[in-house]
Formats: sequence, structure tokens, C-alpha cells
Amino acid sequence: FEGSAETTSGSSDAWHYKTLQIDLGIRYTSVPDVGEQNEDDVVTLPFELVSVTNGGVFTVVNEVAALP
Repeated sequence: FEGSAETTSGSSDAWHYKTLQIDLGIRYTSVPDVGEQNEDDVVTLPFELVSVTNGGVFTVVNEVAALP
């Protein structure tokens, strides 16, 4: 998920946008029909976790120097 551009000076060179990245091994359990929401096509893909290498990786990029 990518958000707005970072504006804080000294932001990481590797990341230029506020970002949430989730790396997990998954397997889709079914492929449902295409639905509709607000005149847009929508597909919800249910999945199950099949592999978590290194405990899974959640990367959060924001402009906060430290989180509690």
C-alpha cells in the first residue's frame, strides 16, 4: 500500500512514499465471481497463510522517527 510522498528532510533514500508492505507466503482458497461496489468491479480473494519465512515481514514507512 503506497501513500503520499514523504516530505521530511533526511527521509530514507530507499523509500520516497509512505508505505505499508507485507511479505507472507499465501495460497488463495477460492476465486469468487466479480462483484460490484460503487460501479467498480471488485474481487475479494480469500487466502490462507502457508509459509512464514523469518516470521513474515511487515515494513512500515512513515515520517515518525520513533514509534512507542
